[in-house]
Amino acid sequence: MTPEPITIVDFTMFMGMHSDNERTRIACKNFFVEHADAPLYMPLDHVGMCDHIVWRHPYSVQAHYYPFMDVLHSTYQFKRFTYEPSVLAATPVPAESEGVAVSYALLRAASQRAHARLFSLIDVSRRVEHASLKEGGLGVERRFSGELELLYQQSRGLVVPEHLLREKTQWTALFHHL
Repeated sequence: MTPEPITIVDFTMFMGMHSDNERTRIACKNFFVEHADAPLYMPLDHVGMCDHIVWRHPYSVQAHYYPFMDVLHSTYQFKRFTYEPSVLAATPVPAESEGVAVSYALLRAASQRAHARLFSLIDVSRRVEHASLKEGGLGVERRFSGELELLYQQSRGLVVPEHLLREKTQWTALFHHL
């Protein structure tokens, strides 16, 4: 029997729970509610991308957001990972004309190597099984269990513009390149 593929989420899925587009917000939230008991993998560079977006908001907004994020990351089976040296060595740097950031080239390569299901609001590759939100999670907004729902509602002062989550040219402009 073939083992179930691992599930990788990127920063767009996590920050999508705070999208200014209600359809995206509900779909991303429902995804996480539905995956409460399943291990979810997220690369550490995408954890940093989430922080970068949050840190652009006033401290008063961050103070209401981080309790939700802390409890979610502590109670869910999040497995953070770095890229294996073999993935780094084997991943070609994408040409600027491809419109793929190096971080997504690495994520794509790691997903392929692990035979993972990659959940993202950005279609990062035609060669990766890209699980879109059309597979589920739309419709009625589901609730997190217990205290997590209250913390989520308190965190909703943080609002992320939809275009930052969907358009590669928008989010790559947020970050400094060395």
